[in-house]
Amino acid sequence: MSFSDPLGAATVARFGLCRPNEQLLWATYRKVLHYDIEGLEASGRRRKGPLRRGGYDVVASAVSGVHEILGGDGILGAGPPAPDLLVFGPAPGCHAHQAGAGIAAPGRPQKRLWVLTSTRLAVFKVGGPQSGEPEDGSLVDKAARFGKGLVDAGKGIAELATDTRERYGDNIEGEPITAPEWSTVTEFRREHIAGVAVVERGDERNRPCIRVSLMDGSGFDFLLPEGDPAMLEYIAVLTSGTR
Repeated sequence: MSFSDPLGAATVARFGLCRPNEQLLWATYRKVLHYDIEGLEASGRRRKGPLRRGGYDVVASAVSGVHEILGGDGILGAGPPAPDLLVFGPAPGCHAHQAGAGIAAPGRPQKRLWVLTSTRLAVFKVGGPQSGEPEDGSLVDKAARFGKGLVDAGKGIAELATDTRERYGDNIEGEPITAPEWSTVTEFRREHIAGVAVVERGDERNRPCIRVSLMDGSGFDFLLPEGDPAMLEYIAVLTSGTR
């Protein structure tokens, strides 16, 4: 990790998002959500054909495989990003499916922070409640705001040119590390969670994941890197809260 990297998920959760007397079990950033629900495509749309294999949409798996081979930047251009989070369930309308629509748009990179604690599974996004006065529709006012914006931009460029401090991403030498504001997207209380475990998905790649199961049989699979038993064992300990 370098000074230009954003704060880690657990650090953000522990010092900014956990409630008093709430034990943090683990936290993770996720960017790309897909669905694995009978009758739905990976995008969440109703399935038009019977094509399905190993509990995951064949087309989605094929596309993800192509993306991994090309590295997302093949000769035909950037491919679709592979998912790192799967929403699963027995049928459309299950609890996880209903929640998924409000968490992120499927297939589109959208950074979300998932936090599992002793009392809940919570999802956060960058940005707080919208604030500010409504914009005046007057052309004169709009022109004035535009002119002020140009002046401010000019001042900012001048200040940047004369500032010799080192910059590490969003962080500046001699100033506190910047931390974005986070707001809650949704959360699942402990009584709605049936279990949390490290499992293998059972699809054609048999990928390991952290599976959070809800009471109705639906849930979320947080896909993990393959081939690291020590890491999987450590995650299992974190999940159990026995560390």
